[in-house]
Amino acid sequence: MKLPLGLGVDLTPLTPKEIKTFEKLSKLTSAACASCPSKGFIKDEHTEFRCCDKMFCDLVEDKLTAANKTYPKPNVGGIPYMSETGCVVKPHDRPQCTGYVCIDHLKNDEFNKEYSFLCNRLAIARVRRHNTLQD
Repeated sequence: MKLPLGLGVDLTPLTPKEIKTFEKLSKLTSAACASCPSKGFIKDEHTEFRCCDKMFCDLVEDKLTAANKTYPKPNVGGIPYMSETGCVVKPHDRPQCTGYVCIDHLKNDEFNKEYSFLCNRLAIARVRRHNTLQD
């Protein structure tokens, strides 16, 4: 059964353009996260990724399991997929994490413009991909 967009685990293969867009979005949000002065979930020296939490890894793991994919689990800061340099899971395999950014960054017009552009590009591609499958 197909779930409506945004619900469930989407295992529909991504296009190379979508994967590249996820990579661009990850670079944008990771840079914002690395410079964020707000307090997040991680309480140790790995402050660049303070908003990461094990619960997000659990959601990612559900998708990875359904897709029969595996990644190493360095477990830095108690976050399963976190390494010393960031998440080891490819951006397109962790869309909820790749697209996450705290509200403070969305107040920055320059950031928000690029962020919105990339998110909209992914949303349109997903709708097109699903519409193609239903034809």
